[in-house]
Amino acid sequence: MNSTISELANRHGVTLKRTPEKVPNRWGKPCRITRYSVPATERDCANAIVATSKRNALSDRED
Repeated sequence: MNSTISELANRHGVTLKRTPEKVPNRWGKPCRITRYSVPATERDCANAIVATSKRNALSDRED
């Protein structure tokens, strides 16, 4: 997922909302994470980029 976030933001210029949160880890202790979301105004663009990336990955496997 990190590489997808990076590619959307840095390579394609998609604006992502980053929200820091604390959630319990597997031992129940709090840990910090970043929740990423795509604003509605960017969603169509982001979905198109991800779909194209998936198609390219599948075609690379077939070669």
